[in-house]
Amino acid sequence: MHGIIFKQLFQFVRENHGQKALKEILYGCGLGMKYYDPTQAYPDHEVEQILDAVCKMLGVSRDSVLEAFGQYITPSLYKRFSAFIREEWDAMDLIENIEVMIYGSVKTTQNNVASPTLIINRKGKDEITISYTSKRDALAFGIGIVRAIGKHYNTKLTIKRSGATGNEVLTIKRVRNTTPVLS
Repeated sequence: MHGIIFKQLFQFVRENHGQKALKEILYGCGLGMKYYDPTQAYPDHEVEQILDAVCKMLGVSRDSVLEAFGQYITPSLYKRFSAFIREEWDAMDLIENIEVMIYGSVKTTQNNVASPTLIINRKGKDEITISYTSKRDALAFGIGIVRAIGKHYNTKLTIKRSGATGNEVLTIKRVRNTTPVLS
């Protein structure tokens, strides 16, 4: 897992639940206040331990934490990859190109990180499917990112999740205003 994910996850917990909660989570799962270099890769099991501890402390599901975290991290991803985002893009264009921007960058800088496989298909102006294949059960993180992109662009999106864990499909549709225009 990328060190930047650890850094952002710690910041997410700290901002929402305080430094004391973060310390309790990290010591509770046996990691202590370990430093994670944002430019390095770390074993997936460490982030899994942290996620499990966050879920236990808050009494919420893994998907709830991952989705909230995905929404939280999106503005920083947007800043980090802003040079790749075209001014004329809308929410659907950004979603269509997200794999190239984020995972392409990660694959070129950290070859030892097992990024998920995403197959993104645009089906017209208002629909995209994303096939997600990964050993990690983290699709909810991606759903959070998609929701944040919709919010950023003030675009209402519906998201349907189907398939089995580790081999799932998201169907994302833009909801257009259907109110008739009176002349």
